[in-house]
Amino acid sequence: PETQQALEQLERCFSWCGRIEDFLRCDLSSLGAVRLCYLDHTGCFASRASHIEAAFRSGVLRPGSVLACTFSMRHSPVE
Repeated sequence: PETQQALEQLERCFSWCGRIEDFLRCDLSSLGAVRLCYLDHTGCFASRASHIEAAFRSGVLRPGSVLACTFSMRHSPVE
């Protein structure tokens, strides 16, 4: 949450903290194409591959966009 709050202070920066499934269910058309999408996952790639596919299917990521992901086994405060 602290990172998300700090990013919100930057000009032309949209940040969000929560479950990626909830974010990808939102109407993302108002965002347009994003230049950077960073997903901080807990768990392994196999269990999160569908989220990454959905990020591309949503239309938010376009040619030239960067998708960055991390995968860790730490406990997430977001349920």
